[in-house]
Amino acid sequence: MNVINVLRKLEGRIVTAVDKLSCGLFVKQYFDEEVSYLSDLLFRKIKREHDREPFNAVVGILNCGRPLAMYLAKKLNVDYYEIRISKNKNNPFSDVFLLQNMFDKGYIVEPFNDDLSDSKVLIVDEDCYSGRTLQLAKKVIGSKNCKTAVLVVLLNESSDRYIPDFYALRNVRRKVYPWSDVNPNHISPLTYIIR
Repeated sequence: MNVINVLRKLEGRIVTAVDKLSCGLFVKQYFDEEVSYLSDLLFRKIKREHDREPFNAVVGILNCGRPLAMYLAKKLNVDYYEIRISKNKNNPFSDVFLLQNMFDKGYIVEPFNDDLSDSKVLIVDEDCYSGRTLQLAKKVIGSKNCKTAVLVVLLNESSDRYIPDFYALRNVRRKVYPWSDVNPNHISPLTYIIR
């Protein structure tokens, strides 16, 4: 077992312990019904703008933004694209949520070969903490008319952080979705479908 797996298990135990000590105020686990409700709430917010000036494309940030992005693209009846942005694997703690922002904040972006520069684009991820991933996606896609959407904005103390254009909920708790790998009933985000 490598060090990262040990740290992830330790993180899970620490998070569970802190959550129990805080009477469930540290972690919020979302179930299928809640994800569906939040997704529909987010869709209704986006639809208002879409009715005024339609989006031409939805871009999902892989892997965890995929279920929500596919759902929104289908509901808006627009083309769906994907972009992969991952944390720099040279950071030994990039897979450990509680430690990943303490070290190198570099990201690796796979080439995005679709030209959406003249399109109105909606970039989608599952949540937003610092907003770095969403900002990087906007830069790489290069559309002058780009909006961002997430299910949950995680609140932090930073005043200079990015807030997405659309979100369903603002929360202080760490979140666990059905497709999160720390969920005991984990469903791969590549196969999870929001109904």
